[in-house]
Amino acid sequence: MVILVRHAEKGTEPPADPPLTPAGSQRAQDLVTALADVGVTAIITSDRRRTRETAAPTAKARHLEPVEIGRPDGSLARHVAAVVTEVRRHPGGVVLVVGHTDTLPEIVAALGGPSIGAIPDAEFGNLFMLVNSPDGWRLVRARYGATAPGN
Repeated sequence: MVILVRHAEKGTEPPADPPLTPAGSQRAQDLVTALADVGVTAIITSDRRRTRETAAPTAKARHLEPVEIGRPDGSLARHVAAVVTEVRRHPGGVVLVVGHTDTLPEIVAALGGPSIGAIPDAEFGNLFMLVNSPDGWRLVRARYGATAPGN
């Protein structure tokens, strides 16, 4: 199973790589609770602070070291391919991927899942689960954490 979430609520400073806000830090803690019984065996994040901070409480609870996959050359396609390669290194596992509004739809599609559509910039708390079934990947959508304004 692959579980994909967007990073939690982020601050505004520094603009290039802001940390989570207090609401985002709470959402990251809420993710631990949401995933407590699924047995996460691997975690993949981008190299951005907000994804690392979103994954950190779950990584600590599961005693896992997240794998960071950056996008140093700016290529979305290469980033997505690297994430998919890392996901496939964990057959039979439960992999948590913490990404961004522009990466998650592409990663789901590259793994063979259905379109999840665009993720609005102000929307947090979506939890996408790709479950491998005899008929291919099945997508389960859920939410975790507090409902943010506008969601």
